[in-house]
Amino acid sequence: MKRGDEETGQRNPQRFGRAALRTLAGLCLGFGMYEMIHGLKSEEGTLLPVPASIMLCGGILLLRHDLRTRKTEEKENR
Repeated sequence: MKRGDEETGQRNPQRFGRAALRTLAGLCLGFGMYEMIHGLKSEEGTLLPVPASIMLCGGILLLRHDLRTRKTEEKENR
């Protein structure tokens, strides 16, 4: 009798944490880019681009972490 992901035919099912990590990284990158463009167009000074750059850096770090764990898992599965 097959159980879990074998029934659905998925080889490596996505865990909730990985999907949430990718979603959060995408949101950080999207909002960071939006705020950066808006802040540079409005010319209100450096107040707006600072949180935008922090969001961009956070999104990049989250994606980097996700890619690093994916490479590690691929090496272990070989």
